[in-house]
Amino acid sequence: MDTVQPIKRRGLGDPWIAVLFLLAGIAFRPAEAAPWPYFALLLLACAAAGLRSSRPALALGMGLPAAAAAMIGGPNLVLITLGMDLVYSAILYGGARLRLVTLILSGAGALGSGVLVLLLTRDPLGAGQTLLQVGALLLLPLSWGWMMHTRDLRIIAEREHGREALRLAELERAAREAEHRAETARDLHDLVANQVAIITLHSEAAALRLAAGHPVSERTLSEISTAGTLALGRLGEMIALLGEATPAAPGVEWIDDPRLAVPAPVRAAWEALLGQLSPDQRTQAGRLLGEATANALRHGHSPRVSIHGATVRLENRIPDSNTISGDGRGLKNMRERAARLGGELSVGPGTTDGTWLCALTLPRRREG
Repeated sequence: MDTVQPIKRRGLGDPWIAVLFLLAGIAFRPAEAAPWPYFALLLLACAAAGLRSSRPALALGMGLPAAAAAMIGGPNLVLITLGMDLVYSAILYGGARLRLVTLILSGAGALGSGVLVLLLTRDPLGAGQTLLQVGALLLLPLSWGWMMHTRDLRIIAEREHGREALRLAELERAAREAEHRAETARDLHDLVANQVAIITLHSEAAALRLAAGHPVSERTLSEISTAGTLALGRLGEMIALLGEATPAAPGVEWIDDPRLAVPAPVRAAWEALLGQLSPDQRTQAGRLLGEATANALRHGHSPRVSIHGATVRLENRIPDSNTISGDGRGLKNMRERAARLGGELSVGPGTTDGTWLCALTLPRRREG
């Protein structure tokens, strides 16, 4: 049996259709038909028409014999139309079994009418004409109902396909968002780790100075405080992200670090670069440069920021006692993120002895 229900259509409901058939049948009663039997059978057939979509099998089984019996006194166009509508409804609204039964009964009815005429009149030509006429009358609602049923199945299948496509698209979108949140959380983790490392190094240095009886400089305390403030900000951003809250405004926080002292022309060049990037690219570029700034401050002091074309350069002098390796996991992660961004990150010795350079080349404009 079918598991798909036909599409609901606008128009007159079954009760109104039954009433119209009843009024038309009364108005066009054949003159030779006995009134009371005709009206009784007409009422039964019209009552069946009121069940044409809700109970198509009952409507066909009750209405078609009643309509045929009412035409014993003479042919009636209203009852013929009613019978055709019941056949149409059985094909359109019924299940697979009812459609099969309707096809069999229709063929048997057309054949039976021809045989009956042949037995009564002994006229083969008349019997053949009757067979063709009844067959044509039944073929019209059968074919129309089948065509509408097939159309309904196709529309419903397309709707189901559309819903499935939307569901899959939603799942893919959720997976992309989850991947993006996880990636951003890893980036924020690296940034927080850098800030905490700065706090740890300066705290240990301050402890050693105090243990040696030397005072702790105001600059050291300021750097500890700044690193702690930035770390707390990154932690808040991470918590907001993991809680699916709206993240903070993207991309320019690194340049406002008071330890950088970025000149106005460089700030203007950075703002111009931001205009060439998508919002997501601005966010990722800002985080990469924030992490690069943290690395520079951890290993040296006050990196010099410059912008040449689409490349942002951070260069600072490294104390002789400090060793740096460019093959660490953090730098590898930064290079991979820069590549996903559409840019390139390079880290290595600077333009002069004792300096270290980090250069991030950004895409000029996002394609697509």
